[in-house]
Amino acid sequence: MEYYTFEQLKEMAFSDGITGNKVAIGIWAKMNGFLKKKKQINKRRITFYFKLDNWQSRNL
Repeated sequence: MEYYTFEQLKEMAFSDGITGNKVAIGIWAKMNGFLKKKKQINKRRITFYFKLDNWQSRNL
């Protein structure tokens, strides 16, 4: 499973034609099957995004 940061997700959304703010990018991510996971690393909370395409096809 590959994790993406918000900046990487933003670049993917911009290349797909989405322009706008954080909310528009979040909606684009949700519609494209990305899920959000928050982790705490070095006392900082970081949000990662990941896609479950491979997981869903194995568990159907």
